Amino acid sequence: MKDVQKGFPYLFTRFLTLTFLAVLCFGFSACKCGSSGGGGDGGSGIKIKMVYIDGGPFYMGSRDNEQGNINPAVETQRLVTVSSFYMSVYEITQEEYEYVMGYNPSFFSDGIDAEKRPVETVTWYDAVEFCNKLSEMENLNPVYNITGTNVEMIGWSTNNVPNGYRLPTEAEWEYACRGKYTDKATTKVTVPFAVGGSDWTKMIHGMANFNTGWPYDPLWNDGEDDEDKLKPNIPYRYYSPEGASLNLGMTTKVGSYAPNNYGLFDMHGNVVEWCWDRYGDYPGDGGENYPGPDTGSFRMIRGGGCYDHGVYLRSGKRIRLSPSSRYEDIGFRIVRR
Repeated sequence: MKDVQKGFPYLFTRFLTLTFLAVLCFGFSACKCGSSGGGGDGGSGIKIKMVYIDGGPFYMGSRDNEQGNINPAVETQRLVTVSSFYMSVYEITQEEYEYVMGYNPSFFSDGIDAEKRPVETVTWYDAVEFCNKLSEMENLNPVYNITGTNVEMIGWSTNNVPNGYRLPTEAEWEYACRGKYTDKATTKVTVPFAVGGSDWTKMIHGMANFNTGWPYDPLWNDGEDDEDKLKPNIPYRYYSPEGASLNLGMTTKVGSYAPNNYGLFDMHGNVVEWCWDRYGDYPGDGGENYPGPDTGSFRMIRGGGCYDHGVYLRSGKRIRLSPSSRYEDIGFRIVRR
């Protein structure tokens, strides 16, 4: 089984975690509607703050020797160009989702600021339906034709996409996640993260909401002589008792951690985010505005979530999942042109 598909051990561990959490804190509470700040509501009654991302070419994917890239064929670097777009500064919150959809499916719907936490336990189909409904609320043109589980994006092949909201493509998501850096259009020497200081090479407690018991730090050394730690294709993760003691094991209010230099929050961690693309290997040259394969059973998720080890939060990490899947660490954010 390819690394991009979460296998049985991963899903079994998740099942045990979900069962434990359900016993401890299962509950549901309705969210209050309100403004997330910034942007225009177009008559919808909510304001989803968006930031403009100036498009262009970049090398998408991970370096072959990036620690954690155990299947370089899946994360192969290729030159990709994306057009400029707007992206939501935060992951879609529970209050925003409930205002548009009329209900809140989230597991973590209790507690302080629950309405400001990201919505989760949503399928890919829920996410595209939200996009269309919000577009209609704001008198914008919906991007998707939806008939049951058949979803088509309007006008992409002719560069005539409607002006409504949609999920980002994988290329758009990664372009935004990686942030701004020198020679973005030409450099292949990329780093795993876009937060966390000057070198952007580690993911440890305080940088994002993830399973801090398993951080990612290529320079970590426990004093033992272990040659495997120097092999570039071994996922560089280790168990940290201190990190485990600080692990939250749940989502947090959006914007609780530092943003990347585009001003985007939680691109690493909190909830994993649905993207538009079906799963498939990218062509050697990703071309311009590549939307993924035309066929396939899986959709892509990006960014890692509150249950994930640090290695899963890498900017180039690709994971496939059935579009009908629901987990309480999977949500989404939106874009438009």
